[in-house]
Amino acid sequence: MITSNNNEIRLSGQVLLTSAGFLNLNIERKCNDVISQEFKKNSAIIITSASIEKENNKYNILVFNQLKSLGFKNVNFVDVEKERLSLEGVDLLWVNGGNTFRLLKALKDSNFLEQLLGFSGFYIGVSAGSVVLGPNIEIAKIADENTANINDFSGFNIVNFTVFPHYENINDYEEAINEFENKHNVKVERLRNNEAIYMKDGAFEKWQ
Repeated sequence: MITSNNNEIRLSGQVLLTSAGFLNLNIERKCNDVISQEFKKNSAIIITSASIEKENNKYNILVFNQLKSLGFKNVNFVDVEKERLSLEGVDLLWVNGGNTFRLLKALKDSNFLEQLLGFSGFYIGVSAGSVVLGPNIEIAKIADENTANINDFSGFNIVNFTVFPHYENINDYEEAINEFENKHNVKVERLRNNEAIYMKDGAFEKWQ
């Protein structure tokens, strides 16, 4: 199901890393093209663990409605802080944003990685949900408070770069991002809210 290359885990499924989900309608269209061609649209899960108000969060509700409009028959919310995750029969896993440190802790404390390694569907990350797939999430300190009080900032290393989402005001972030790259010897992919990174079979493509 997976291969390992220089400590990077490669999933058998596909990945879309975004700053703001389907804010860009062109990204939604491209994503729907992929889903329609390669997946059944039977089941989707939205992980809400890092979101304020969980499944009642307006962005989680928005995603629920977007996935239903794309034709998914069953769309369910899962909070891994309270329940185990099962990806059996799931076509799409949407990991929504919120506090990056809280999300990473919640995912590591759950059975998330075990489930992800056997997942052959489509993973879509939004903001924090994109950052956690990289090798290190410490870059989130630029925008997030470490409310989870974690000391281990290692991500899941599904991709060999770190995502910095919401890269809109360049002058506010560039110095800190450069310092992070030099300190950790890792590439930072700067993602604006209208951009996404699509991964299939280990190859990456920037969507706009």
